[in-house]
Amino acid sequence: MTILFVLGIIVLVSVSVLTYMNTKDQTSDHDFISESFDRISVLEKIESTVSEASVFRRAYLLSGDEQLVSSFNSAYRQSDSLFINLRFKYNEFPKRLALTDSLKSFVSEFFMNLRDGIELQRSKGNNPKLHKSINDRSKITQIEIKNLAER
Repeated sequence: MTILFVLGIIVLVSVSVLTYMNTKDQTSDHDFISESFDRISVLEKIESTVSEASVFRRAYLLSGDEQLVSSFNSAYRQSDSLFINLRFKYNEFPKRLALTDSLKSFVSEFFMNLRDGIELQRSKGNNPKLHKSINDRSKITQIEIKNLAER
C-alpha cells in the first residue's frame, strides 16, 4: 500500500512537471510568433509607406499640387519612425539588424530619388525625358526594398 502511495505521488509530481514544461514552451512559442507577426507588420507598413510616397510623387508630377509634397514628407517621417521601431524589435538578432540597416539605406535612397524628382520638377518642369533617369532609379530601388523586406 505504501509503495502504491509513493508511486502515485511520483506520477502526480511527474505530470505536474511535464505540464509546467509544456505550458512554458507554449508560452514562449506564442511570444515568438507574436513578435514575428509584429516585425512582419512593421515591414509591410514600410513597404506600404514607400509605395504611398511613390504615388504622391507621381500625383505631384501630374498635378503640381504642393500639398502632395507635404504628404510625401509625412510618409518619409513615418518610415523613419517605423525603422526605429523595427531596429528595436530586431535588437537581439544581429543578422536581421544588418538587413534592417541595409533596408533603411535603400529606403533613404528611394526617398532621395523622389525628392530629387520633386526638385527637378520645381526647377525645370515636368518634361518626362528629364525625369526618366530618376524614375528608373526609383523603380530599381523599390524592387530592392521589396526583396530585402521579404528576407
